[in-house]
Amino acid sequence: MFCHMLKTGFCVHAVIADVTIQDPLRKIPGPRGLPFIGNTLSVDPTKLHMILYDWAEKYGDIMKISLFNTPMVVVNSTELAYDVLVKTGTDFQGRPPVPRADRVMGNNLGFRSINDPGYQQKRHYATKAIKGYTFDDPVCQSISKMTREVLNAQSFFLKETQKQIQQARNYVDEILYKKIAEYKAEFDENCLKGILDQLILIQKQEVGTDDPVMDDSAIHGIMLDFVVGGMETSQSDLCQALLDFLHEPDLQKRLQDEIDSQFEPSHIITLKDRPKLPSLQAYIYENLRYKTVIPTLVPHKTIRDTKIAEYVSLRGH
Repeated sequence: MFCHMLKTGFCVHAVIADVTIQDPLRKIPGPRGLPFIGNTLSVDPTKLHMILYDWAEKYGDIMKISLFNTPMVVVNSTELAYDVLVKTGTDFQGRPPVPRADRVMGNNLGFRSINDPGYQQKRHYATKAIKGYTFDDPVCQSISKMTREVLNAQSFFLKETQKQIQQARNYVDEILYKKIAEYKAEFDENCLKGILDQLILIQKQEVGTDDPVMDDSAIHGIMLDFVVGGMETSQSDLCQALLDFLHEPDLQKRLQDEIDSQFEPSHIITLKDRPKLPSLQAYIYENLRYKTVIPTLVPHKTIRDTKIAEYVSLRGH
């Protein structure tokens, strides 16, 4: 029996050693983890950004962590983030599988892999549809409320919470599909009322094409993405601004005085006016900085062999 255990232990050690030697990320510094579960026990999901900040103080601007034996690379500086998201952004456009997020978000584009069929085309359609339109409907309030309840749920590993999350998602799906059906019934190509009509028009234009991607499921995913990625983030920033103005009325007055000194009351402020409003622009940047909706961003995955700083990251990491 002891010999069998010894052989098994040797085989496991050999496999782990071989994987470690072949790991392209092994040179990246980071906290040591336990076998098989990595750094999972050291991570509090509610304070992940603070934990990563503390580790960055020790390991530097780039580090590697492991969650349930899945290696992850974390960048902690503006320069490296710019390199990853902008300069070599196309190398990091993939999305790792997040089963719990998939169950919650379904077809939400933000959590789908760029390698999914039709992903790029759907993003193009979504961008085209949102230009010049707003989705101002009471249904958004219901979806927003249910989304907040899902995103604020902290006990993701409890069966009761999973049941509540599924119920919330079913409720959101029912609302969106009902709204899609209503818009289809009233659709008029010569009178597009908003984003949904634009997506339905694209769907109709795809009829008869070789590779249509805009089915009802895609429309549902795009609309959910707009609500979560647009409405929720904007709502959070606006709430923070209101709190700032309540506690700092002088701040509100300074910003309003700057606007009044540059424009007539009837003027509609656009992005072109930013150079004339340095204080307002500075406040917006500061608001976005300290009231970050997703401090760690949505996880990314490499779609080809690439480099982060002087380290090599192979496709799929």
